[in-house]
Amino acid sequence: MSYNGSSLKRESHLSNYYIFDIAKFIAAIFVVMIHCSLFYDMSEVLNFIIVKLICALAVPFFFITSGYFFIEGLSLKI
Repeated sequence: MSYNGSSLKRESHLSNYYIFDIAKFIAAIFVVMIHCSLFYDMSEVLNFIIVKLICALAVPFFFITSGYFFIEGLSLKI
């Protein structure tokens, strides 16, 4: 049985990011809400606040976290 230190390091390093998995799940729901306009029938102002101000943060969140984990993945391979 051979010891592969780099894969063990990678698994233990990436297992500390459970909060990102929860945040990505919530952000995925926000992305769906952007496309559904659930609150438009109740109030246009409420729909604007929820969709354009709160849910619109999901897309930059995915972009930033994807970039972070991409760079982390590159640094672990070196």
